[in-house]
Amino acid sequence: MNNPASAPASNRKSYAHKTRVAQRKSKIKTKKQIGLSLLRRRHGCSLKQLQNALAWQPHSVRGFLSTMAKQLTHYDLVSEKPEGKPRCYRLVAIEQVAS
Repeated sequence: MNNPASAPASNRKSYAHKTRVAQRKSKIKTKKQIGLSLLRRRHGCSLKQLQNALAWQPHSVRGFLSTMAKQLTHYDLVSEKPEGKPRCYRLVAIEQVAS
């Protein structure tokens, strides 16, 4: 009975719809996930890029950066200011030294 192929057509449609909805929900990213994916890029991202991606105010983005710097113990939050470009933030993995 659990096989959707053996169910009546109306139930199969309902099952297919539920499956599609569940798949869509699993692809939704949280703002934290979006921010971390931007910070993990090779060149990082600027404050403005984080603002636009997260739809946050500058003070909220700075708070996010501060929180991530404290919470992510296996990463360093690096801030760089290339000449003539906006400041970039990125996460760099900390290589553990074997003792």
